[in-house]
Amino acid sequence: MGKLIGSVDRITTLGKRLDWIGARALFGKCYAHKPENNEVRLLLLKKIVSWLEFCQHEWPSGILYGMNGATLEQCQEIEHEVIFAKSLDREHRYAEFFVQFTEKLLEYKARKTQLHRLHPICDSQS
Repeated sequence: MGKLIGSVDRITTLGKRLDWIGARALFGKCYAHKPENNEVRLLLLKKIVSWLEFCQHEWPSGILYGMNGATLEQCQEIEHEVIFAKSLDREHRYAEFFVQFTEKLLEYKARKTQLHRLHPICDSQS
């Protein structure tokens, strides 16, 4: 069902019954229910990696959260997703990606922290 989530979103009644849950949330719930299911684990891992790839696609300009630059609080959320994704990556397929992404995230956080020190009000929206 998770593989079809894009199609499910287009089906109004079924989407409403699922509370319009996205693929990441659906795979997360499935994984929480059956962590031993490798297919679900790998689908969840791929979904998280895809999101992280999106977060970094504007690099070196910054790290995105949604369509905007991540705030320091959102960076914490992203960090938690990276840690969780690493725990899912038992085969270490994405090990190098996680190293590179983490370096970018740390650099971005350092820039945001510096900006926040210079202009404390700026980080509330950026």
